[in-house]
Amino acid sequence: MSQKIGILGGTFNPVHFGHLRLAIEALEQIELHRVELVPASIPPHKQHAWMYPFAFRCQMLQEAVSGCPGLVVNELEGERSGPSYTVDTLYEYRKRCPGAQFYFIMGSEDFLKLEQWERWRELPLLTSFILVGRNGKEEGQLQKFLEEHWPGAQQLQSRPGQWQLNPESTTIHYLHIPRFELSSSLIREKLEKGYSLRFLLPERVDALLQRYQGLEPRF
Repeated sequence: MSQKIGILGGTFNPVHFGHLRLAIEALEQIELHRVELVPASIPPHKQHAWMYPFAFRCQMLQEAVSGCPGLVVNELEGERSGPSYTVDTLYEYRKRCPGAQFYFIMGSEDFLKLEQWERWRELPLLTSFILVGRNGKEEGQLQKFLEEHWPGAQQLQSRPGQWQLNPESTTIHYLHIPRFELSSSLIREKLEKGYSLRFLLPERVDALLQRYQGLEPRF
């Protein structure tokens, strides 16, 4: 049986429970062998935004997934120069893991903007998608988007919330998961103000952030 690998990319600036819960939900609901969290080295849409150094973001991720079966960190973006385009990441995955089935995890709102992504037409040739929405509100929009760009896409009647783009293996899975209204920018703002980060991210990550800021860890 080929490996089913979920790929969750992002800046993780810093990682928080919303990222981790999303990874676990995808892992369990789609029955993946593992989910790899892939921090972007130079995210194309945030090239001029402030970010923690790549090595530190990887360190936070390693602490965050420690003890979480099925979640791992892949630092491959740090091995390449230039922007971290998803299409290049997926080609690298296919080269490193021949025969594996890939599932790229993203928000359904981002998927509806896929035309803005670098070489977006190639993406369904490289991976299936796991999309996360807000209580089913985007499902009709997804259907319209797929009909427009992939006229042969079929919604599987036996599996609600799942489409097949072609007769081969590319599928779209629409998941309903508990919604965490968290953002990395919110956490950075609270950290700057000296507010508690308890229950927003793992304690080990909180401790790392406190040390990075030159503060005494709370835990």
